[in-house]
Order: sequence, then C-alpha cells, then structure tokens
Amino acid sequence: MNSEEYKAKTDEEIIELIHKGEDKYAQEYMLVKYKPLVMACSKSCFISGAEKDDVIQEGMIGLYKAIRDFVAEKNVGFYPFAKMCIERQIATALKTANRQKHKPLNESYSLDKNIFEDDEEATYIEMLKSRTNESPENKYIDDESKRMLEENVMANLSAMEKKVLSLYLKGKKYAEIAIIVEKDEKSIDNALQRIKKKIKKLKKSINKINKVRVQKGRKAMLQETWATVTYGLYDNRKIRRLKKFPPALVENRMLFETNDDFTDNGRALFDYLIEKGYNKKYEIVWLVHEPSKYKEYQFENVKFVQNFKKGSTIRRAEAYKYALTSKYIFYTQAFNWIGMSRRNQLFIDLWHGCGYKANKNGRKVFFDYCLVPGDIFIKTKMEFFGCTSKKLLSFGYPRYDMMLKGSERADEYKKKLLKETDSEKLILWMPTYRHASSERLNEETLNNEFNIPIIDDADKLLELNKFCKENHILIVIKKHYLQVPYDFGENVLTNIVYLENGDLADNGLQLYEFINCSDALISDYSSVAIDYLLLNRPIGFTLDDYDAYTESRGWVFEDPLEYMPGEHIYNVQQFEQFVLDVKNGKDDYENQRKAILAKTHNVTDNYCKRVLDYFKITV
Repeated sequence: MNSEEYKAKTDEEIIELIHKGEDKYAQEYMLVKYKPLVMACSKSCFISGAEKDDVIQEGMIGLYKAIRDFVAEKNVGFYPFAKMCIERQIATALKTANRQKHKPLNESYSLDKNIFEDDEEATYIEMLKSRTNESPENKYIDDESKRMLEENVMANLSAMEKKVLSLYLKGKKYAEIAIIVEKDEKSIDNALQRIKKKIKKLKKSINKINKVRVQKGRKAMLQETWATVTYGLYDNRKIRRLKKFPPALVENRMLFETNDDFTDNGRALFDYLIEKGYNKKYEIVWLVHEPSKYKEYQFENVKFVQNFKKGSTIRRAEAYKYALTSKYIFYTQAFNWIGMSRRNQLFIDLWHGCGYKANKNGRKVFFDYCLVPGDIFIKTKMEFFGCTSKKLLSFGYPRYDMMLKGSERADEYKKKLLKETDSEKLILWMPTYRHASSERLNEETLNNEFNIPIIDDADKLLELNKFCKENHILIVIKKHYLQVPYDFGENVLTNIVYLENGDLADNGLQLYEFINCSDALISDYSSVAIDYLLLNRPIGFTLDDYDAYTESRGWVFEDPLEYMPGEHIYNVQQFEQFVLDVKNGKDDYENQRKAILAKTHNVTDNYCKRVLDYFKITV
C-alpha cells in the first residue's frame, strides 16, 4: 500500500490493519505520521542528565504503545489516545529521572554494569581487572586502562551501534530500541553481537598494552611521565623564544603536512620532487605523527618531524621552528596553524578535491593559493573561502599524476585480489562522506548501518555478493577514512571487499595508485567521480538519496545530474545491471564523459610540474 492509499483511510482503519498483521508497512506509516505530535509533546520537557533526543525517544515509545493498545470500540479517536500515551510515557520518564535515588545513574557511568544481559562477566571493570596485586604501578595501569576503554569503546563502534548500545545500557528492550532506530529486532540483536565482539577485541588490545607496562615497571613509567612533562615545559619555553626572536626564513626549505599523514596530494608532490632530484637543491620537511615510521624515506635533505597536533608535546618546538622558517608550506585541506606567518612565506593549500556538493559553511582563509580542477569550481570556492579568484589555481591536483600513471605494485595487488575471488573485473565503490543538516544524511547516521547507499539491510548485501560471485565480479568498497568500518560478523563476503587505509599501507600503496587499477567506479556526489573522468572509464552514480540531499545540502552545479555521465542508479536492480554492463564491456557514456571532462578540468597532465613551475621551484 502506498502513501496515498494510507491517506484515504482513517487512523482507526490503519490501526486495525496493524493489529491483524495484514500490512507490514502500516505501523511505519503511523510512526512517521505522528512523529510531529511526539516532537510537540516533548518540546518543553527536560530529563536530567539526558539530551533532547532522549525525551523524543520516550515519546516514540509512548506512540508505539498507543498503536499496540488502541481499541476502537471504546469510542475514543486514535489522536487523543495517542497524545495521552505519549504524554504519560514522557511524564513517567521525567518522574523517574528526577527522583533523587536515580541521580547517580543519570549523571555517571558505571564500569560495574553488565554490558549484556546474557554475559555476566562482560562488565567494563571485569575487562580491566589485573591478575597482579594492587601495587601503585598496577593501580596506575588500571586507571589508565579504564580511561583507554572509555575513550576507545565508542570510537570503535559504527553510528548505529553507538545508538543501540546507548539505548541498551539505559535499559531499553529490543522492541523499544527497534522503534527508536527504525530497524527490526533482528538488526538490533545483530548490532549487539557485533558490539560484543568489538569490545572483546579491544580488551585483548588493552591487555597487551598492560603487559608491556607491567614489564616496564614503576620506575620506567614514572620516568616516561616525567620526560613528557619536562619536554612539554621545555617546548613551551622554546616556542615563546621563537616567537620573540624568530629565526630567518630559509628560502630553499619546503614544509609538507597532510591530514592523514604521509599521503594524498602532498605525498604525490613529494614523490615527484624526489624522482626529479629537487631534494638536491631544496630541504624538504614533513610533519607527521610518528617520524620513526618513515626511516625508508630518509633521502638527502629530507626530514620527518613530529607534528604539533593536539596531544603531541615532545619535540613540538621543532615542528614550530620548521613551520616558522619554511619558504613554501604545502598542506592538504587544513594546516595546523602556528599562530603567526612571515612575510614572503607561501601557503599553498593542495585541497582534497572538488565534487558535486555545495559548501554550506565558509572557512577562514590563511592560504596564499589553493588548487581546483577547473574554472567551473572557482566561483563556489570563492564563496566558500571568501577569497578572490587570484588565489585559486585551476591546475588540478598532484595526485592526478599518481592516478594516471598507476604502478606495478598496484597492478600486482589487483591481480592478487582477482585471483583470491575468482573474478575478472574489479569495480571500485567510493561513496561520499555524508555531512548535512539532515539527520538522515549527516556523518553519524547515513541511511543504514552499512554506511553505503542502496544497500540498507544484510540480506541485500548478501544477495549482491552472491550476484557478483556468479558473475565473477569483485567490488572493492573504499569508504571515507572518517567513517567507521562495518563489521559483518560471521557472514562471509567473498566478492565484496572493504578496503581500509591499513590495507593500502600494508601493500605500500597510495589510494590514487589503486584507483588506476579499477575497471569502473561507483560513486555518488564525491569528488572522486570528478577525478575519475580523467581515466575515461565507466562510472555509476548511486542516487537513492538525491532528493533528500538536494533539500539538505544542495549542489555546486545548477543541474548536477547533467554532470554525472554514467548510469544513474536508484535501486539494487539498476546497480546489478551496471555491474553486468562492466563485465560485458558495454559503455554508452564515453562521449558524455569527455564532454564533462572538458567542462570540469582545465588540464589533463603534468600536474606536479605545473604547480612547481608556477612558484618558480626548479631543479
């Protein structure tokens, strides 16, 4: 039954359908229809120690109870009955929360609480108990372990898992949680099982750390703590002196920083500098999290220095010194500002890409120049940064050289993956990182537990995997690095692989090297689709949330669909058809891709060289 058919019926008739079990979508319709009433009832309410969403959740439970318990024969309309149930549920929650005896539960988090009802040993505190006696060093270890667990448990959970665990720990039943998160009870059970596995893995990791700490002993730990404090104080003193008496600018010194360490555009430009011998003339400094990881890159005049990001105290002053004295500062997306700039310093933002999404909020500009792929993006970036067009260079990105060139190691990795999965083609799936005002589209709650479009339940994912296996196709999913990987549990995905940054690092690969290996791309509104036009290979665009995205975020282009030269995919059937077309070599969009390439890219080669030549950086 569609929405128009529901509208033609009374609430009481729809409730009857629900009670008879004749329409599985009727309950969902009623929950959506009456959600505004829940919002209205919860508007002026506040639960101590809780957020506004908690009140709304209680209201939704009240609405669910109203649907379940409504009896038409009592001559009461559904609307007043629902309003009464919602208000009662919220009132009960308020009364319970405000009782003095419940304050500790509302305002604190117990490590002694059982995480799961069916596992008495699975308390947070039990995970951290040491087999050793309560010596001072062991107490210190336990305290640190508790802190580590509290900080890392939630960080290792997906958005849905976080919500499910939070509700579960508040005492909500499976049915209540299912209503709140709009999933069935089986999905809730699966989520809790995944959470249990992740917590156990985290326990093992913490135990390993504790073992090392015990071996170190009390003296070593105290020395380590003292060193951190001492160096931190020393750094601060040295930084104050650098500010007061800044050293001279070094004309042949370049500084690099990238959000995700030694990667992306900065890495592509660095590789070109080394390949062409620029390091014989210029000093190249990289700000990274762990300099010891990059010993194999110790070329002439190349230095890796510990970054001055939050949490990095030791040797922070050294990073500050190089940031203060480098003539050229190349960074990707956001430089960790040191608080002052020098005359004649050049700040070049290599940026991370230009896609289809409009920028809702501006950003403070401190760069001298920023890269874009083509002139078509200049207007939107001027608005975003609040800068003039002179600061925006339509040179494309250094990583394009890496993507167009590829590498032997990337080809070998592709061969390995195809052989392991008995596949003939590799399709790369790179959904955009959702961030919008709409709850459905923000970075926390995409539209399903898998954080990917189209596929919104486990059965669909398993069916897609079966389809790919039968057709000897491998789909490699590379999500945004800020999104939590999905743990599929005991189910085995043979022909769908989740590629993580760690997998690339283990094989000595950069992402854009690997992109070159793909036979086709599936994306949506991501900048990678604009980048992929340079390869002139098939692209599929998943657009199942296009309308919602239009409303909440908006677009760079007046008609974004015009700039998507490939199959427009709205459901699983169309997704599978695109896969078959790739397998069979069917491609109807080559001319369209070339036309859009000409509109979005000013140049199609020599990206690294073009940037260096513009700034008169020569060998």
